[in-house]
Amino acid sequence: MLKDGVLVNDLFDLYVLAYGEWIFYSNFRASTLMKEIRGKWKFIHQHSSVPDIRTAEGENVATEKITAENLQLKDAIKRRTVELEQKNRELEIEAALEKVRTRSLAMQKSEELKEVIQVVFDQFIQLKIDVEHTGFIIDYKTRDDMHIWLADQHKIPAEVSFPYFDSPHWNSFLEAKKKGRNFFTNQLNFKTKNKFYQSLFKLIPGVSEEIIKYYLSCPGLAISTVLLDNVGLYIENFSGTPYSDEENNTLIRFAKVFEQTYTRFLDLQKAEAQAREAEIQLALERVRARTMAMHKSEELLDVITVVSEQLLQLNFRFDHVSLPIATLIRSISFGQLRG
Repeated sequence: MLKDGVLVNDLFDLYVLAYGEWIFYSNFRASTLMKEIRGKWKFIHQHSSVPDIRTAEGENVATEKITAENLQLKDAIKRRTVELEQKNRELEIEAALEKVRTRSLAMQKSEELKEVIQVVFDQFIQLKIDVEHTGFIIDYKTRDDMHIWLADQHKIPAEVSFPYFDSPHWNSFLEAKKKGRNFFTNQLNFKTKNKFYQSLFKLIPGVSEEIIKYYLSCPGLAISTVLLDNVGLYIENFSGTPYSDEENNTLIRFAKVFEQTYTRFLDLQKAEAQAREAEIQLALERVRARTMAMHKSEELLDVITVVSEQLLQLNFRFDHVSLPIATLIRSISFGQLRG
């Protein structure tokens, strides 16, 4: 009995019947606070609950168990979130690799390699990897120079070749090549990076002063390079921040995808060389036929005209064509056209 009121506690069994089925049973407790107001008892407050089976003796609420369960739930959510992020990242990478694979297989001319490397560059950007410059290193095992097809956000030529010059990066490349390593990295500080690029730009024609100024103003250079059987692939950033293990693993996967389709590039080069040889042979035959058909010396002008026409069809650029009389004989070979 409370002052001006009564607290009633009821303990009983609770059964729930729904749609003809007993769906719930539990012990049940109801607490009712009643107060007499103007001669009548009225409900002031009522509360009901079922007991928590997790509570220990003397507890109203299983605080410790609830806290532990909440921590387990948070850990489970965190693990699940990481798993989902990893799966989403893997899907993003696979989609990027498929775009590179598709563009590689779609090549019809070897010069389209510049479009393939552009796709590679774009996909690195889509994956939010800090790449300002990327390139394929072609036939690096059989060449003493560096032959690269590249892409970046500046107007650098898509295809470049340059000979060895002393620099930490080039020396690392030669060391990796000699030892058969398939991966290496470089990190150049501001001073070393500028020395490297100053030497490099002397060997790459057509680079504007504005671009050179930008390269020389950047704080550093970080490079990761993959070297496979026939081709290499590298990425660079000019902040000088080394790439993470995850980013390097992604780079390796990109290189392997292109390595699988590199034979198509070689096949296209071979087919183009054969087609070029056929064009040259046809041009030679036309010149040879017109030469053999001469009956008068003044017909030499017609021969020169045919030579000029065939050179133009072979995409030679010139102002005029001359044929010294001393070279004119009944059987003429124009093997020099192959140049």
